[in-house]
Amino acid sequence: MNHWKKYCRNSKTNSHGNQSSPQRGRGNQQGGFWQRRRSGTPHRHRPHDFVNAEDENDTDYDKGNITFEPTNFSTVGSSDERTEVYANLSIKLSKIKHAKLKVKVDTGAQGNIMPLIIFRRIYPQLLDEDGYPKPGSTQQRRTRLIAYNGSVINQFGSVTLPCKYGESKWHTEEFYITDADGPAILGLPGSTRLQLVTLHCPIQKTPVKADPTPIQDAKELKRLYPDRFEGIGEFHGDLHITLKENAQPVIQPPRKYPIQLLPEIKAELEKMQKSGVIVPVEEPTDWVNSLAFSRKSSGGIRICLDPKDLNKSIKRTHHKTPTLEEITNRFSGAKLFSKLDARHGY
Repeated sequence: MNHWKKYCRNSKTNSHGNQSSPQRGRGNQQGGFWQRRRSGTPHRHRPHDFVNAEDENDTDYDKGNITFEPTNFSTVGSSDERTEVYANLSIKLSKIKHAKLKVKVDTGAQGNIMPLIIFRRIYPQLLDEDGYPKPGSTQQRRTRLIAYNGSVINQFGSVTLPCKYGESKWHTEEFYITDADGPAILGLPGSTRLQLVTLHCPIQKTPVKADPTPIQDAKELKRLYPDRFEGIGEFHGDLHITLKENAQPVIQPPRKYPIQLLPEIKAELEKMQKSGVIVPVEEPTDWVNSLAFSRKSSGGIRICLDPKDLNKSIKRTHHKTPTLEEITNRFSGAKLFSKLDARHGY
């Protein structure tokens, strides 16, 4: 059996009403529908002249963060005043297959949203057994979707669809897949390209953002940042160990262990290699530490090295460990706390 080099890693129905809908499934949307903010009394709109605003040639939308605004009212104005605008887009699913997609025109949104329930109807062949997009079925984006209240909207990637409305030309629009209730959303950029909206007034570039909604529990935190709670994690960089001048390399002989434990030990080593904790070393080295193992309370195997000879030759880094009183004194005024899980640190 070869020896191993060890790395330090840290534990890495559609609804179309006017009322907001609760969040469901894996998404983390605050509210179901996403809609532009209206100020003052809303106006009537003709079918092809929904919004009057002006293009200042300054509509370079932020590609890193896309903002959506939640609906936060039930009714506005009198019953005969139009408060929502929908449109049926023609979409191309293939060269020969066309379909209709009903979208809500939202000039307060900087991008387009397709709820997961609609994605399931359009692309049933792209779903896994749980009803979510298969890996690779959507284009993975690093773009953060942010609601108007500052909360992050979880997304499952995006799909692009050739779209047109009425007599407009075909345009390829990108829709982010989210687990939001409500209709598909067509934001301001897409609405202008498909001639659903004409612009005739200056555009406010910086909307007023409300304070982010506080995170209530650990489950919500994991839903907001799923990539931070998977795997073991990794500290990037190299650790330099300084040896004493008179250090003599030691090659420890392999230890004996019960032959019936060989499959368990081999499986654990392969698991550690796959997760990046260790890497195989094929060439000769000056130092070789013997492998040690113990049985966990859960019944599994814990594997580590026994670097007792190496430890005697290392120059220690002198560091004063702070006392509990010194640490708690720094907590004054702090709002965010974390803890280190050292279950794989032995």
